[in-house]
Amino acid sequence: MYFADVVFLIDTSSSISQTQFQHSIDFVYNITNFLRIGTQDIQVSVVLYDKKPIGVFDFDTYITKQSLLNAIKHIHKGIGASTNTAKALDYSRALFNLQNGSRSNAEKVVVTLTDGDSDDRISTKHAAELLRNNNVTVYGVGVGDFTHGSEIFDIAGKSANVYTVGGFDYICNLVPIMVPVLDPSATHHMVNNCPQEPSTTPHSTTILVTNYSAKTSSEDKGKTGVIAGVTASISLLSLLLLFLVLRRKCSRKRKIESPPDDIIVGQAPRKTTFIN
Repeated sequence: MYFADVVFLIDTSSSISQTQFQHSIDFVYNITNFLRIGTQDIQVSVVLYDKKPIGVFDFDTYITKQSLLNAIKHIHKGIGASTNTAKALDYSRALFNLQNGSRSNAEKVVVTLTDGDSDDRISTKHAAELLRNNNVTVYGVGVGDFTHGSEIFDIAGKSANVYTVGGFDYICNLVPIMVPVLDPSATHHMVNNCPQEPSTTPHSTTILVTNYSAKTSSEDKGKTGVIAGVTASISLLSLLLLFLVLRRKCSRKRKIESPPDDIIVGQAPRKTTFIN
């Protein structure tokens, strides 16, 4: 049977408003609501972070789903400061021990939710690598404008573990995507009244790679079409030049032939019309 200890790292830095923070809490709440919660199933710990991490509760603080959901619902945001993601990742690594309720035979997972880069990218990358070296799976959930090469990819370690949306209003669309990732046997549904992000869909970044490949293929087809058109134009031009050369030769041939019978020498010749 699959069971795991899951840490949610929630960014509460000064760039995140109270409303945006509430969307983050709703995101964690809705995911947890679909998970199988218990000492033989999924255990959850929550950590808030800005310039320093704050542990809200450990894995074994709430062992029933209802008590856990109630605790998540009542998490409040502080004033907010800088974004020390490295220190938050180090803090989460320390949570995976018996004193904090972690189980030695459980899968270890960290879900990092952030709206941008940290204050120290090198330290953040190193902290994430330490987690992975300790057999912890790290997922990055990015809210905002994230592209390949962003720090969120350093945190997750690979593109398949990165999930992004354009704004906090749309993060609820990631709930039915993340639930089976965290608990393969869980039953999940769409979140009610969740707005759809305009002209895009929630995704793992592997979809971005697919879209890029499709775009490249389309561009290649376009280039091929242009080349074919140019080739056809050159062929038509060659035929036209050949026609003009042949016509010129015919015209010269007519000039050196004997004059027609109706032309009298010493008189002005009558205008003669050639039918080509």
